[in-house]
Amino acid sequence: MARKSMITKPPKTDEELATQMQERKLSNNRFYKNAAEMREINDAQLSKLIDISLSGLQHFEERECVCLTDTETIKQISMRYLDKCREYSVVPTLTDLANALGSTRRTLYDFFEREPKHPTTIWIRHMQDVFSDILSRSALTGATAPIPSIFVLKSRYGWSEGTNIIPDKAEADDSLSPDTIMEKYSDLPDD
Repeated sequence: MARKSMITKPPKTDEELATQMQERKLSNNRFYKNAAEMREINDAQLSKLIDISLSGLQHFEERECVCLTDTETIKQISMRYLDKCREYSVVPTLTDLANALGSTRRTLYDFFEREPKHPTTIWIRHMQDVFSDILSRSALTGATAPIPSIFVLKSRYGWSEGTNIIPDKAEADDSLSPDTIMEKYSDLPDD
């Protein structure tokens, strides 16, 4: 049975949205130690971030589309994006790069899955490494808050705790017999 693509309720009015936002704002005060002082600062920051997003969305349809298979254009836009990040002292992200390309992060991931060896995929994966390096260095030097930076590095860039050891080719050989394996590890304690 096909799913309906229709939304079953009418959209909220401006007044209903305003009420919803006021309720959320009041319930969020418990997260701040000095709720009144922090609320004012956070309100200003959130408003600026939303203004920037709205501005980008308003001009979204006006931009000329770029094809992800056009690696040279993707590189040029990526470099322009990184240059603007430097100019405005903003930590680069894949989401913002995708936006600069006129795309979404999900669209980029879909392209990576379909075309893992394409030069654009290789380039954008390299950019991701550059972005994670920038974020990790900024956290180490105190330019960004370390704990949120660590969370972003783990969730967006695949960082993890521990050591990722690349196995020696001889150790990675699956053709070792059970007897050879037993002999190799016979000196280990039983418990």
